[in-house]
Amino acid sequence: GNFTARLTAVVVDALPNGNLVLKGRREVRVDKQVKTIEFSGIVRRYDIRQNNTVESELVANAKVSYSGQGPATETTNRLGLGGMIHSAVIWLWPF
Repeated sequence: GNFTARLTAVVVDALPNGNLVLKGRREVRVDKQVKTIEFSGIVRRYDIRQNNTVESELVANAKVSYSGQGPATETTNRLGLGGMIHSAVIWLWPF
């Protein structure tokens, strides 16, 4: 898969070697759906460009989380007996 996004991160810690610990979060709301992107990692000071940006491949220990909430996500995430009943109803009643 392919994933492209831009988000703002803040420095939450400065390590003894001068590297910076970053964390960032962005929420996008579309049609009653909320998508959340969370990011964290460590960058070297000299990898930060003059326009205050950093390429993701220069972030050590990078962690990216993408999650969602809303009607479409809830339907996708149904589990157990309730999910089976929901699937059966959708199959029998496709309207």
